[in-house]
Amino acid sequence: MLLLSGKTLRADALAVAGSIAEATGLRIMAQQSNARIECGAGRMPIKKVPYPLDMALDKLEDVDRVVLVGSGLFGYPGKPVRLLLEECEVIDLAGQ
Repeated sequence: MLLLSGKTLRADALAVAGSIAEATGLRIMAQQSNARIECGAGRMPIKKVPYPLDMALDKLEDVDRVVLVGSGLFGYPGKPVRLLLEECEVIDLAGQ
């Protein structure tokens, strides 16, 4: 799965992400809070990770690898530190 945020949700970057998704079958999602997501005719629709924690955990339970592109992961007090399974590989392109 590609998890996008920030400028990666603008038209040009979304077009590249859409091409990657089409070629590989990867799911693409955006983190919940973003300043702007470009959308409209001809653009790939993008779903957001749900804000309620339990819904997010359910939505991400089958993800075995996530590539962070302009986004990050955080935790909630008293809840799992990660929204992803322990064995899920996380690749942070910002950290590369």
